[in-house]
Amino acid sequence: AQFMFTLLAKFARLERETLRERILSGMEEARRQGKKIGRPDGRVEEKSVFLKKYSSVARNLRAGLSVRKTAARRSDKLCEVSINTVRKVKALL
Repeated sequence: AQFMFTLLAKFARLERETLRERILSGMEEARRQGKKIGRPDGRVEEKSVFLKKYSSVARNLRAGLSVRKTAARRSDKLCEVSINTVRKVKALL
């Protein structure tokens, strides 16, 4: 049983290495052809725009509400926002 487990683990590691090599070679080929790899340009909002968009979340955080309570709180424009959005607003404040 130990031998079989070792053998399967070795095959899994080899398959992972093969997959990684194929992904990296595909990315290199795409770069050679002039394609952009990664996030498209212009997708990051400015700090002021983001805070203005979630002003009620910022207001609740400044009032002392926790991240989870702020995320679950219903406000005038936003129904519920995700915890990650509240964390981003908190980091920008």
